[in-house]
Amino acid sequence: MVIQVAASRAAQTLPDFTPQAIANIMWAFAILAHKPGSQLLDAVSKDVFRRLDDFSPQHIAVTLWAFGKLEASPGAVLLQVSLSVCHMCLPESADWFRLLLHVGSKS
Repeated sequence: MVIQVAASRAAQTLPDFTPQAIANIMWAFAILAHKPGSQLLDAVSKDVFRRLDDFSPQHIAVTLWAFGKLEASPGAVLLQVSLSVCHMCLPESADWFRLLLHVGSKS
């Protein structure tokens, strides 16, 4: 299937993706309700954790939202670190922070 080939190719080239591109591809799989497989999901978790300083709170929130929508875990460490980063950047009343708390409660 074409979408699985795209997921596999994305996993192989993920280090070349910008944070926006990673958030976009995860959003696309979530909107399509198509779980891309563990190869891409694991690669995204590792890459986001490795490059967390490059990700804006919005990139993190969209990526974590996609994990939740796909009923996949981003991993406890990535989730906790992401929540901490976004909490420092956003006021508690921000919609993105509430979204992250919601996703975090699903893990």
